[in-house]
Amino acid sequence: MNPSAADKLATLIIVSYNAPRELENCFLSIEREKLSEIEVIIIDNNSPNPAVKKILSKWRKKPTYKVIFNSENVGFGRANNQAAQIAQGRWLILVNNDTYWNKGELKRFLEVLKALPPSVVALGPKILSPNHRLQQSAGYQLNFFNLITWAWGLDLFFKPLTLIYHPYHITYSSFYQNKHSVGWLAASFLAVKRQPFLKVGGFPQDIFMYGEDVLLGQRLSSQGQLLFNPIASFYHIGQASSSKEISLGKEAEFVVRLFSKRYGRLGKIYAQEAIKIGFFLRFLAFSLLGKPDKAEIYRKLS
Repeated sequence: MNPSAADKLATLIIVSYNAPRELENCFLSIEREKLSEIEVIIIDNNSPNPAVKKILSKWRKKPTYKVIFNSENVGFGRANNQAAQIAQGRWLILVNNDTYWNKGELKRFLEVLKALPPSVVALGPKILSPNHRLQQSAGYQLNFFNLITWAWGLDLFFKPLTLIYHPYHITYSSFYQNKHSVGWLAASFLAVKRQPFLKVGGFPQDIFMYGEDVLLGQRLSSQGQLLFNPIASFYHIGQASSSKEISLGKEAEFVVRLFSKRYGRLGKIYAQEAIKIGFFLRFLAFSLLGKPDKAEIYRKLS
């Protein structure tokens, strides 16, 4: 007999916006696992692509799936908060609509969840691009020093530096081979305990997209440990709903807003100038390295 909804180990939450092909692949990954320990909640943020509604109408017929169609795009964080309010799993597993995995990876991840000590409130796995390249999916909370090293590209071009301090984004691949306590975990695939998530208010309601996983990490750290564990691997396409340029620009806006909120006007100016200089330095670096496409992205942003 399948466990009741109240006994579910986890609820998978998918926020959907366009990208129908990627969404279908995500669902197929879930179905291949044949697990009775999970329920699935999909929140569609008013996708304009009619193919998305067609796909969701098909999957909502399954008894373990709940599909909610929002009348407007409320953003990534608010949609996840919305799903968390009706979720019944002890853990919430937040899954981007452009994430997929090989059979057995989700089951392995769930086994890790079961064995975690009570002090752990969030767990992040290894996240890869479709070409198997490692994605940066963990880091530490922002401060005046690691803002500079991130914005100026020092984390990318002088990676040994990141061995002696806590970087905003962790860029060195050796880090992702072992378990670590961190300050934030990427929300492209992330497990969080439902009760602590609800207790801290989930994602900030005033952030539409980008940076919300960093602030969630800050909130959850008051409840327990955030842990990266590479025991399972998941593929994340990235920018299926937005471009690389938009993502970088939105993250820069988030950082400026964060420093403004924490440190006032001087913090805002500091962040703005650090990022402006950093994007210009990246433009010069990629131009010299013969990578015009990347250089052009930073030229537009600087």
